[in-house]
Amino acid sequence: MGEAFAKGLGMALLVAIFGIVAFIYRWINYKINGAEINRSDEKYKFLEQRFKNLEGTNDEKTGREIKEIWIETPINPKKNWKVYKTLKGKLFSSDEDIVICNMSDKSLELNLDKLTNE
Repeated sequence: MGEAFAKGLGMALLVAIFGIVAFIYRWINYKINGAEINRSDEKYKFLEQRFKNLEGTNDEKTGREIKEIWIETPINPKKNWKVYKTLKGKLFSSDEDIVICNMSDKSLELNLDKLTNE
């Protein structure tokens, strides 16, 4: 009984150490690459307003229903903003995510500035 407890405790300790190392790695990676994105809320709302109307409609290419539109926010300004549409799966297949917009942070900021200056 004591041997099983020791093995379980050893595994828990190993998992905890792995989790701590992963957290430290991600934190350091964020500090190195995670420059602040300017006006991220405005950019998110701009993309949401531009593409949310597609939800519930049928995709032109496949004829399948668009279940959801979702936006991937970049972790730094060097990465791109991506907008995905989730197509309803067929009878025996799962839902499918397809990129419908892939835009750099700088380009998105220029589009936002054009819109606000009009």
